Amino acid sequence: MLYNTKYNRLTILEVFKKEVFYGSFVKPRNIFYAKTLCDCGTVKEIRLGDIKTGNTKSCGCLIKDNPDRKTSGTHRLTKTPEYRTLVGMKIRCYNPKCKSYIDYGAKGITVCERWLEKDVGIINFIEDMGHKPGDNYSIDRIDSNQNYSKENCRWVTIKEQSLNKKNNLKIIYKGEQRLFMDVLLEKNMLEKVIMCRKRYARGWNGDKIFDTPANPIRSSSKRKKDIMVEYMGGTVRFWEILEKLNLKHKRAYFYKRLKKNIPFEESLNKLNLSILDKVQC
Repeated sequence: MLYNTKYNRLTILEVFKKEVFYGSFVKPRNIFYAKTLCDCGTVKEIRLGDIKTGNTKSCGCLIKDNPDRKTSGTHRLTKTPEYRTLVGMKIRCYNPKCKSYIDYGAKGITVCERWLEKDVGIINFIEDMGHKPGDNYSIDRIDSNQNYSKENCRWVTIKEQSLNKKNNLKIIYKGEQRLFMDVLLEKNMLEKVIMCRKRYARGWNGDKIFDTPANPIRSSSKRKKDIMVEYMGGTVRFWEILEKLNLKHKRAYFYKRLKKNIPFEESLNKLNLSILDKVQC
C-alpha cells in the first residue's frame, strides 16, 4: 500500500486513475495519479510514476526554496496552460516580431520582474494568480495602460476581457453608462447595429439611439411593388405595369419621379415611348 508513503517532500494520500488526453485524434489513456501532501502544506495531484522515479520531488516549492541548486534545467511546468499564458505575455511585450508587439511592448507594457525570474518565474506567477480556472479564461489587465503584475491582472472569461478593450464604445443609456454592444444585445437589436452607429455618429444620445424606431420612409423593393399608379384611366400596381411595358430596367427613373409626385403617364410621355399604343392593361 502506498497510502501515507513519503517520497522526498511528498506524502501520498490517495492513488487513483485519471484519463489523460494527448491529442484530439488519440484515445485518452488511464494514468495513475496520486493526491499528495507536500511538506509546505500544499495538496496537489501528481503523476504517480513521476513521484516514484523522483522526477517530481515537491509541489514546486523545492525550486523556490533552493533557487541556486543545480537542477535538470526545467521546472516541469512547460505543458501547463499557466506557462503558455506567461510565455504569451513575454512575447507580446519583448518580441518586436510579434504582431501584437505594437499594442504592448511598443507602448511600454512590461511583465513584472517577479514573473521574469529564471526557473521560478512560472512558480511565482501561479502563486500570485492561481491556476487558470478553465479553457475559456485568459489573463487580463485591469488597467490596460499598466503593466502585467499581480496587482493589475486577473483571470477572466473571453467575453469579460472583450469588455475591457480601449475601442469599446460607451454611452449613457437610461441614466447609466453602458457599453454600446451590451445595450444592443439586451434589446435584441444586433441586426440594427449599423443604423445605431450612424445615429451615434450624428450625435444622438443613448436613449434616442435605441428607443427611436426605424424610419418607415425608407422603403424596400417589397414596398415598391405595392405602389399604385394611374395609367390609361385605371389604377394598376407599379411593378406590374413595368413588367407589361418591359420597363423594369427603368424602375429607378420612374420611382424617383413618383416620389416627386409626377404622374406615371407624364413620365412615360417624357420618354417618348411608342409602346403606349400597343400595350393595354
